Amino acid sequence: MLEVLWLEVFPALCDNLRDVAGEWAGFDDGWLCERICAVIGKRITAYRPMGMLSVNQVIDIIETEWRYCCRYLPAAYSVAVRPPSKRIKRQGAAKGLCFWFF
Repeated sequence: MLEVLWLEVFPALCDNLRDVAGEWAGFDDGWLCERICAVIGKRITAYRPMGMLSVNQVIDIIETEWRYCCRYLPAAYSVAVRPPSKRIKRQGAAKGLCFWFF
């Protein structure tokens, strides 16, 4: 579950949390699936070079919120470790692109 959260969903939606004008009413399932596939397939870059928050700050926020969610999940989820930040950020980079925050 953590691999899906950090390496598929997080890169696809991180920039929404970095921008005050992000989507807050929810995401269309079709759009979300296409976005995740585009990020995984390296057809698009997930992270813009600039945002109100850094990608590392959003990682910290999501990690904190994940710990709260783990209270309601089986114990194995609370001891699972997320992938390293470098791997999470690399997952969101399109082929051949490297931004200053990597």
